[in-house]
Amino acid sequence: MKISWPERQPVQRFCCITMVKDEELFLEQWANHYIRELPGCGIMIVDHGSKVPVVETIARLGLSGRVSVIAMPGFPFDDQTKSAILSSLAGAALCGYETVITSDVDEILIPMPSTAATPLADLLDGETATFVAPTGVEFIHNADLEEDFDFSRPLLEQRRFVRFHSAYSKPAIWRSNSATFGSGQHHLSEPYEFTAKIALAHLKYVDVKASRNRQAQRNDFEYSDRQLARGRISSWETADPATWSRTLFANATRVTDQANSAEVFSKFYSEMNNRQNKAGVVLTAHTSHHLRSRTEIVVFSGF
Repeated sequence: MKISWPERQPVQRFCCITMVKDEELFLEQWANHYIRELPGCGIMIVDHGSKVPVVETIARLGLSGRVSVIAMPGFPFDDQTKSAILSSLAGAALCGYETVITSDVDEILIPMPSTAATPLADLLDGETATFVAPTGVEFIHNADLEEDFDFSRPLLEQRRFVRFHSAYSKPAIWRSNSATFGSGQHHLSEPYEFTAKIALAHLKYVDVKASRNRQAQRNDFEYSDRQLARGRISSWETADPATWSRTLFANATRVTDQANSAEVFSKFYSEMNNRQNKAGVVLTAHTSHHLRSRTEIVVFSGF
């Protein structure tokens, strides 16, 4: 049942929300990123039964006074349940905050290269739509040129090889509690707009070793009966975590053409803004569009 929220009277600007299970490394990057880039923002984390409780990780990072943690038991993972929890929490947060950012813990908002000189808070304030989807940008470790990722340091100090990906152009920026997420937070029940000024940086492949260790850990997850019946765990399963995504990581080491980044981005963004259903109708709302567009790997600069 959809909640009927009263009229909003927000008193603070930004709140960042995520839900995690055994994600200490990404939690460090995620929390410190928003504390640094959005001073004074609210930070809320749902702990889905982590082996090391999130409150302990937050204490270790010295952030106990800055982060609110909601502890839940480790019930079997279900994508739709997670989306419902995040939708509800975002709706509640919007009673007191002007803008809420809701994403997975391995996803953070960053300026695009063309807006790199503008603070993230100003970019968010500059977006006029009620719901906004940043451009999905997947960072990929080039192990030939880049060191192991330091999760305590800013992303853009360490990584520059990316591919644009429609699946991660998620409607993560909310200014109303009238919406609910679809499964995986990839879609929304309300119309939303894409922006070329802000990226949703996806860090799943930001480090070869960390990525493979995480994949092995996820192979041990317990999934709900509904999740298993829907067959929605294939992206988390692999027979051999040690060689998982070997081709993708190898492709990052072969990037030689740095001049085509702007062209690749322009084509991708145009396709996202003109996504259509089978009848040729341009889509901006929660309608299945089957768009799974991803580009070649390029350098995150020059556009």
